[in-house]
This record gives sequence, C-alpha cells and structure tokens, in this order.
Amino acid sequence: MVRAFGYKDYSTVVKITKRALTSLSVKLEKAEFNLSPLELSRKAFNPAHFGSLGKARISFNVTAPGSATVLIVEKATGTEVHSFSLGPFTTWEQFFEWGGRDSNGATLPDGSYQVTVKALAAQPAADPVAEYDTAVLPQQFIEQALITLDSSIIITYRSLWNGSSGLFYAPSPEILPWPDMQLSSLVMAHVEPNNDDYSYRAPWNLGLRLGLKNNLELAILAGFIAGYYQDIPLYASASLKSPLFTAGQNPAVESAASIKLSYQQVFTDTMADFTGLSGGLPLRLKLSSFSILLSPEIIISPWRVSYSDSNGQEPFPYVWMYGKGGMLFDSGPVVAGPVGTLAKMVWT
Repeated sequence: MVRAFGYKDYSTVVKITKRALTSLSVKLEKAEFNLSPLELSRKAFNPAHFGSLGKARISFNVTAPGSATVLIVEKATGTEVHSFSLGPFTTWEQFFEWGGRDSNGATLPDGSYQVTVKALAAQPAADPVAEYDTAVLPQQFIEQALITLDSSIIITYRSLWNGSSGLFYAPSPEILPWPDMQLSSLVMAHVEPNNDDYSYRAPWNLGLRLGLKNNLELAILAGFIAGYYQDIPLYASASLKSPLFTAGQNPAVESAASIKLSYQQVFTDTMADFTGLSGGLPLRLKLSSFSILLSPEIIISPWRVSYSDSNGQEPFPYVWMYGKGGMLFDSGPVVAGPVGTLAKMVWT
C-alpha cells in the first residue's frame, strides 16, 4: 500500500521476478476532506485529579489538509465556556486534551459539556484571473461528543494490604470507576531478637484493583510470607465493594458495603486478613485532603487466631469483629497516614 496525507490510499499486486529490478510508478489521487467521529479517552472525569486522570483526550482523523475550531458548551445552559483553533493539519491523526476548565483556566462545575469540532478543508490559493462564485461557501464538517465533569469520581492510590482497598489495614469507601484499574505491590518486614539470634517475617503481596460496572470494585490479592523455617506460607483474598451513600462535598461523609473471602496458611493475623468470609461497612469523614476512616467488620472463620503452635487446631466456626480505623492524608501524589485495628471474639 502507498499512502500520502491528502491523497487516496493506493494498493496493487506487484509480481517480483528473481534477479530482476521491478519498478512501480504510482500517481495518487487527491482525497476529499473528511472528518471522523470523535473518540474520548474518558467520557467522565474529575478535574481535581492530577495528570492524565484529570483530563480527557479527544481524538479524530482527517483525510486532507485543513483546520478546525473547537467549541465547548455547557449542555444545561447552552453557554460557551471554551473555544480554540486546531491546525493546519499535516497528518491523519489529530487530538487535543481538555482538563475541565474554561477559557480563563478556572475549573468548571460538575455537569455535562458538549464538545464540538468544526473542520474545514484547506482552500486552494486564489487565482486573481479566474472567476469564482462567491455564494458557494466551503463545506463545514462537524462532529460532537459529550463529556461529564464529576467531582465524585475518585481515582487515587489505595493500599490493598488487608485485601480491600484503603489505608493499609483500614478499608475506605471510595471505589474505582469503570474501567480503571490499579496494580500494586507491597512488602514489609518484622525483626525481633530470638535467643542469641534474630528472627524475621516479611510478607509480600501483589494486588489488583478493578473498577467494575454497576458501581462495584473488585480487589484481588496474593502473596507469601518469607522468614519461616520450613515452608513459605501463602495467602490470597478477593473482595467486592459498593458505595452506599455520600453526603456533602467538603466536609463529606461516605459509606460503602464490602464482602471479602480470604485464605492464608498461617494462624497469625498480622495483616488483619485472616482466613474466612467477612463483611464490613467502610466509613469516611472527608475534610479536604484529610480523611478519618472507620470500618466495623464481622468475620466467620473455621480457625481461631493463634500466635503459638496451632498445628493441632481442629476446624470449628469462629466469629469475631474487627474495628479498623485510620487518618488519611491524600494530596494526589502523596498518600499517607496512621492506621490501626482491634479484634473482639463474639462467638466460639
């Protein structure tokens, strides 16, 4: 295939003869200008996010030289909030980015915004001798797309240490929107004196966090604990989380419901992710970049938590409650804060 911008693609079958020079002469036909539909990297986003998470990339193709004007209009009121020019076009693929701001750089409120691209083909140079019909105007090509600004969309790093996204031990109620994902890995180590030597434990995990449709988030975790004298214990968990309610913006109160299935090959509970089926209600009080997290949980397990030799432990239903909490600081690039957990046996 032979391609050149502004011309129609040309393809043919050429017979190649061994030990002979094969030449091909091609005369390309000029292509008529055309504009493809707009493609959005994000149909909805939160302008407060950093980098590519806080903007949409709008892409389209053209077939010949030309230029375009972009208009962004608030759909509810019909008010034009931003406009700019693109071109001249010198290749097929074109794109621009919009971060949810008006012509003055101010962040726009939540709502739907119509993005319109109006394109024109490049006009040939005027011939001062030729006569033209001034009533004939160049054809305008128009494509539109709808983008939603939504400050409730939260796309930020959350730890998957205890099998559910949050701040280390404490789950948080926000979920990833469809179809975003987070892939992360965590490792920690504990060292303590042991007679005349030292012993250590070093859990490591690999976590996957997926935003699903219907306001659901799936978190999958797998890892191992190094430092045991014999076998290396493995652990894994999977959890689903769905938001329940949100009240206010700043301050804001958020809540979610979560369910988690966990398995580990040890009877200790240093990760607050013990073998069993658990359900919880992650809560969050948001104060700008600071948040207070609290998550009451209940778990049913065939084993009891033990920090001594439990090889002889027989399976039996145990039920207890967790109280997990923390103080979260989230500036976008930096996420940190203290966290803790309490456990109380309620039925054996």
